[in-house]
Amino acid sequence: MTTVSVIIPTYHRPARLAAAVESALGQELPADTALEVIVCLSDPGDVEDRRVAAALAKDSRVRVVAATAPGPAAARNAGIRAAAGEVLAFLDDDCQAQDGWLISGLANLVDADLVQGRTTPERPPGLHERSLEVEPPSWLWETCNLMVRRSMIDRAGNFDESVHPTDDPRNHFGEDIEWGWRLVRSGARAVFAPEALVLHAVEASTRSRALRHQLRLRNVPWLVRTVPEARRHYIGGYFISRHHVLVALSAGCLVSAGIAAVGGRRRTALGIAALGIGGYLSPWRPVLTDIADRATFDAVQLAALVYGSLKWRRVIL
Repeated sequence: MTTVSVIIPTYHRPARLAAAVESALGQELPADTALEVIVCLSDPGDVEDRRVAAALAKDSRVRVVAATAPGPAAARNAGIRAAAGEVLAFLDDDCQAQDGWLISGLANLVDADLVQGRTTPERPPGLHERSLEVEPPSWLWETCNLMVRRSMIDRAGNFDESVHPTDDPRNHFGEDIEWGWRLVRSGARAVFAPEALVLHAVEASTRSRALRHQLRLRNVPWLVRTVPEARRHYIGGYFISRHHVLVALSAGCLVSAGIAAVGGRRRTALGIAALGIGGYLSPWRPVLTDIADRATFDAVQLAALVYGSLKWRRVIL
């Protein structure tokens, strides 16, 4: 009999936690396979989190454990220590596993040690909303949808709870990426399973909060410094997305236009500026308010990446 342990860390999302646990409990299983779901409380003192977790634990397949330190790394480690399974499947509390998630992942794990599934937003997110999309292979080992053999964890070790480039464990960044690459370095054979699908929640936000969230990108150069293998995830090794290639080129045109203008070459400056603005707008046909909004977000993202590149001495744009 094989046991699969689904580990779900949670932090102040009681309603979404219930949906995540139910999606795990509803999974089809191969013959001779048992399932346990471990809810890991990141904030054991939160009354509502404890209440919902206790209600879920009325199902004998659900257990609740408490993290001994802040942050998702500590919560997942609590789950790993409590897990009885030979296979550990990681799911986040703002995700819902779709039909076939577990059985597809386990099928791919037959000849592998590490399986990354596909994650898509539950609906198309707006500019001021947050979600996550993972189209494998992403090489970032997002633990919202990951399955690992216990034997590999025993070899590579648990999550590093000290991985916090901001020095604030509540503002976590990169602990799953560091861990995934440590598994690979320890010999884990990786497989990517697009059919193992998880839907990620879309969280509403204000414009100011959404802009502040973009500042997290200043940590990406730290990530590349800490985990050099992560660079292969980026376009040409230096750009976080194709859109950012365009943003960087357009910004370069505007800087060049400014230099030309200072030098008295006004026609040249206008031409270069027009080229940069035209290139930036070419992929889409926004209304004026959309242009201002999108440009503001892109400017904040680019500034955060430039700051991080200088701080950590690793160029990522």
